[in-house]
Amino acid sequence: MGEAPSACGCCWESDTLRDDSSLALNVPGGVFVVCGCAHSGVCSTVAATKERTGEDRVAGLFGGFHLFEAGDVLDETIVALKALGVGLVYPGHCTSLAVKAAFVRAFDAREVGVGLTLSW
Repeated sequence: MGEAPSACGCCWESDTLRDDSSLALNVPGGVFVVCGCAHSGVCSTVAATKERTGEDRVAGLFGGFHLFEAGDVLDETIVALKALGVGLVYPGHCTSLAVKAAFVRAFDAREVGVGLTLSW
């Protein structure tokens, strides 16, 4: 890359950053996963967190799940997250209302909003 400048006047650069970020917190009851936007897939994020932390219990999952439509992908995601042992679920941004409703039916899902405080 590094050829023509982009519209903002910058040169194109190779993307060396992964398209996803997440945070793992050790809390009573296991690991609590905070997703950025789950571009890598929310199930992949949880599985990678379990692998990297060595913690088998997932106390909770919070953040954007990058899921917008109900259907087979959502159903498979719910099955996989249950198999991964996810406890509390806090679906946030980039998660549609229909998907949030499905998470409420399938998990102990909680509403996310401005000022939400979580403590252990």
